[in-house]
This record gives sequence, structure tokens and C-alpha cells, in this order.
Amino acid sequence: MAKAATKKPVVRVYCMYGLGGPIWSGGIESVLAAGLRRIPGVVVQPTRRYSQYREIVEEIRKTPGDIHVVIGHSMGASTATYVTDYVKVDLLVLYDLAGFEPSLLGRNTGRAIDIYDTFPDMVPEWRVEAVKGHEKKIERWYSRYGHTGQDDSAELLNKVAAEVKKLAA
Repeated sequence: MAKAATKKPVVRVYCMYGLGGPIWSGGIESVLAAGLRRIPGVVVQPTRRYSQYREIVEEIRKTPGDIHVVIGHSMGASTATYVTDYVKVDLLVLYDLAGFEPSLLGRNTGRAIDIYDTFPDMVPEWRVEAVKGHEKKIERWYSRYGHTGQDDSAELLNKVAAEVKKLAA
């Protein structure tokens, strides 16, 4: 008797704008989400505002067997960390976190990529941290595109897409 094929989990990606929505974080949808939608096995949900993190939590609760990726820019990066307060996130990508103090990352975070922009700007920023014992989950990347230019970067899109592809493989 043949073994039943196990269904491969879907990679579900949730992107979040920062404070200015598509005005200051437009690349989150037009560059990043659009690029990730071309990856087989990846479903990218409509891009949300930073204040809509609770909707993402509810959607993740409906698909516990899938792989979940949450990506945010600026204030969207800050509130993306709040998602991990409630549900497991396999990959958290934080584009130049700013605006609110982030949650500490812990057991609900599989891995986090903290992309910090070193180009001078006037945006107050925080660095995401982890609770004791979970520090190795955070990987630090650096860029020089400016706070509002990070999400438009094809170079960063390609790096993030490579990480999402690994989850979909």
C-alpha cells in the first residue's frame, strides 16, 4: 500500500507599511510584496498598515500548519514584533524599525532579520532584542538606502526573497 503524500505547508507572507502608508513605505507593496508573489509556494497577503497587526495575528491563527513570514517597514516593523507576542512567526523581517519600541523576541519567533539603515536620517530607531536564551534568533543586516528607501531596494528584495525561497523549498 502506497504512503499518502503529506501536504507541503504554504508559506504565508504578511507585509506592513510604516506610518506614512504607501507614501513613505510604498516599496513594501510595489517592490517587496510584488517580488515575493512570484515565488512558487508563497502566498503574499494584501499589505497592511502598521496598526493592523491584530488582523495578521487572527489570520495566522487560522493556518497553524503553514509557514508564516511577517515583514514590516519603520512603524510596521515595530508592530510586526507585536505579532510574535500572540502567535508563532517563522521569519520576521524588520526594515529599519522605528516609531514604537518593539516587543522582545522569544519562543514565538523562529528567526528575525533586523535591517538597520546606517544612512543619516532623522527617524528615531530602536534595535530589536530578544529575551534571554533567544538572542541567536536575530540576524543583523545593514544598508545605506535611507529610511524611506530601504523598502524600494532591489538588492534587499533579492536578499529577503532568497530567505523566503528557503522556507518554500
